[in-house]
Amino acid sequence: MAEGNNSKTNLAFSRLHHFLYLGTEGNCYNSKKPVFSLDSVHSIESLIADGKGKDVVQEIIRFASEGLSLCPDAILYALAVCAHSQNNEIKSAAFKAVDKVCSTSVELFAFNRFLNEVSKPTKAWGRARRRAISSWYSSKSAKVQACEVTKIIQRHRWTHLDLFRLSHHRPVDKASAAVVKYVVKGIESTQKEFGVDGASSEVQEIMTYLKAVHELKHTTDEHVAARLIETHDLSFEHIPTPLLKSKEIWTCLIQRLPLHVLLRKLPRLHRLGFLKNNTALFKSFMERLRSESALADGHLGPIETFIIARQHDISGKLDQGKPLTRYRSSQLDDALHNLHMASFKMVPSTGKRYLVAVDVRNPMDHNRIVIGGVNLSPSDASALLIMALVRAEGQNVAAVAFSTKGMANIDINNKMTLSDISCRMRETPMGPVNMAAPLQWAQERKRYFDIIIVCTDNQTQPGDVHPAEALKEYRKAFNLPQTRFVICAMSSQGFSLAPPDEPGMLDIAGFNVKTLQVIQDFARGIF
Repeated sequence: MAEGNNSKTNLAFSRLHHFLYLGTEGNCYNSKKPVFSLDSVHSIESLIADGKGKDVVQEIIRFASEGLSLCPDAILYALAVCAHSQNNEIKSAAFKAVDKVCSTSVELFAFNRFLNEVSKPTKAWGRARRRAISSWYSSKSAKVQACEVTKIIQRHRWTHLDLFRLSHHRPVDKASAAVVKYVVKGIESTQKEFGVDGASSEVQEIMTYLKAVHELKHTTDEHVAARLIETHDLSFEHIPTPLLKSKEIWTCLIQRLPLHVLLRKLPRLHRLGFLKNNTALFKSFMERLRSESALADGHLGPIETFIIARQHDISGKLDQGKPLTRYRSSQLDDALHNLHMASFKMVPSTGKRYLVAVDVRNPMDHNRIVIGGVNLSPSDASALLIMALVRAEGQNVAAVAFSTKGMANIDINNKMTLSDISCRMRETPMGPVNMAAPLQWAQERKRYFDIIIVCTDNQTQPGDVHPAEALKEYRKAFNLPQTRFVICAMSSQGFSLAPPDEPGMLDIAGFNVKTLQVIQDFARGIF
């Protein structure tokens, strides 16, 4: 009986980890944004009933603090569920964790929204909640508070004024009191009370910052705005929309924005005509792209850089019907290509052994676009995935294709380009896709793998032998109980092949910039 209980508890924790990472307890990752409800987190209720409620809260804190989630809202929803628990000990632990889990006011607003949703029809503003929300503000310096309340005014129908009022928030010092006054009464009243002679240096610093934000929001002079941004280290969110048409402002932002954010603004910069060759702004942009620290923030992987380079490189309408080809630049093309190649170095090695089985039928190249990607065929996406894995993991990666004679080996190495890998795939005589075949091929040849991946368009029929059964046989044959199996159906909008009681199988519907990370994190056992 004890073994049965342990198995049930382990499965519940596995489902919890799936939820915290993917936003669903199920075994399918979909690029669509998940919708949460109490029915989507049965694992929390089950674990609390088993006396594991505190462990649940600790896992929520761990996923938040280590940045393990692909869906941060799932962490906040799980915390809200725990905060609504009828178990006072669990509720108290959850509210004490708010400071650790909610790192920004955006997350604090989301937590409050979710807590209201799970608490309906009551309002759930008891003492513990008031103390937790007030403590979130008090735990931060006055400067951080000032930045949060001016940068993010509202989210999820919540404002800082709402939270101050409902939590009965009392600032801990005069500098924090100035921030509260600004939120409640505005800059003029705050200036009258706190902008006086003899104010402490902390209060003066806050007043200077608040006045700078106020001036930025009301100025129409782009030179004044740029000076305010640089002098007071103001954020992109502080800048009024009309000023984002200014060349002066973008010249200032190019060196300040994280590169992954800046590259997502590339279509806007094209539309505004700011990337014409030999302009000062273009040279500044190129300098940023070519800098050694270009990839330092860690947000740009090879899939995202490939899509960005492809977006810029192809002809046609790419963003809101506006053609980008008017300002085509071979310098920018080359810089984006070099950035893409450099981004492979950012893919971490997991130390796991991979087998990638690829569908090479015609639909992978023709008449198919991956769901969640931009102008990628499933064949492109598969080759890109193989290239990223083999460059990160080296000889630990093998590739095979579904051919007319069963599984055919694809000879790959970490020096090959995307074109080389695509060419090898096209050379393979195409055959039917059998989901269990890669597992059977590995077992017959006594090849040991920690994770086996199938890449296809939307062919997800199990065949004569269900892959879950083939996985069990493979694990048993080689005593590899942790071997995992992934089906990536890149043109599928959703399917269900992995059994709910098999946490070692994962279905991926579609393909996006996070797919590589999902596969590697799954291989590492994070979820």
